[in-house]
Amino acid sequence: YNQKMVNRIVALSQTVRRIGNGEAELSIVSHGQDEIALLAREVDTMRRSVLEKSENEKKALEAGNELVATMSHDIRTPLTALMGYLDILLEHRFDDPQLEKKYLESCRSKAQQLKNLSDRLFHYFLVFGQPMAPLVPETMDAQLFLSQILGEQTQYLIEKGFQVQYVPCELNVLLCLDAHEVCRVFDNVFANVARHAECGCVVSVQTGVFSGGICVSVENTVAAHPENGESTGFGLKICERIMRQSGGSFRYEEKDGLFRAEICLPTVKEQTNTRRKKK
Repeated sequence: YNQKMVNRIVALSQTVRRIGNGEAELSIVSHGQDEIALLAREVDTMRRSVLEKSENEKKALEAGNELVATMSHDIRTPLTALMGYLDILLEHRFDDPQLEKKYLESCRSKAQQLKNLSDRLFHYFLVFGQPMAPLVPETMDAQLFLSQILGEQTQYLIEKGFQVQYVPCELNVLLCLDAHEVCRVFDNVFANVARHAECGCVVSVQTGVFSGGICVSVENTVAAHPENGESTGFGLKICERIMRQSGGSFRYEEKDGLFRAEICLPTVKEQTNTRRKKK
C-alpha cells in the first residue's frame, strides 16, 4: 500500500514538472476520493486557470496589435491629406479667396476626422480597459423579440435610402438574454451598415435556427469611399464582447467589397415556447 501511494505521488510530481516545463496542455488525471486524488484535481484546476489567463493575455496582446495597426492606418489617411492641404496653403498666395477658403475648410474637415478617431480610441480603452457589468438575463419569446428589433432596424435602413431584403422564419423557441445589451449589438451592426454601406444598396437580413441557437445574418456592399471615413471596428469589437459574455457568438468579415455579420443567440435548452404552441 505504501509503495502504491508513493508511486501515485511520484507520478503526480512528474506530471507537474512536465507542465512547469511548458507542457501546459497536459491534463492531470485523478481517480478516487482520497487526499492525493483531491490534490491532483486541485492542481489540474490551477493548471486550467493559468492556461485560461495566459490565453486571455494572448488575445489581449493580439487585440492591442490589431488596434495599433488599425489606428495607424486610419490616422495616417486624414493626416496625410491635412499636411498636403497645409503645404498648398503655405506655398501659394491665392488670388481667389474662395479657393483659399475651400482648402481651409478641407483642413478643418480632416482635423475633425482626426479628433473623431482619437475620441473613438479613448472610448475603446474606456470600454475594454474595464470589466463588463454583470448581465441581467431574462427569458423571452424569440419570435416577438427579434420581430420587434429587426422590424425597427430594417425600417431605419429603409428611411436611410437602402433597399432591405428581410427573410424571417418561424422561431418557436425561447431566449434567455440581457435584452438591453443584445439591443446594443443590433444597434451597432445596423449603424455600421448605415455609415459604411454603398448608398442605396441592397441589405440582406436573414434569420435561421441551428442546433442550440438562432443566427441573424446581415450582408451589404461596402462603399468605396464612405462619407464617414473608414471604420475602426470598435463597435464590432464591443459586439463580440457582449455576445461572448451572453453565451452566443458574433462574427464579421469584409471580403471583395461585401460586409457580412452574424449574430448567434443561444436558445433555452430543451424548452419550446408552449404558449405559442397552444395558439
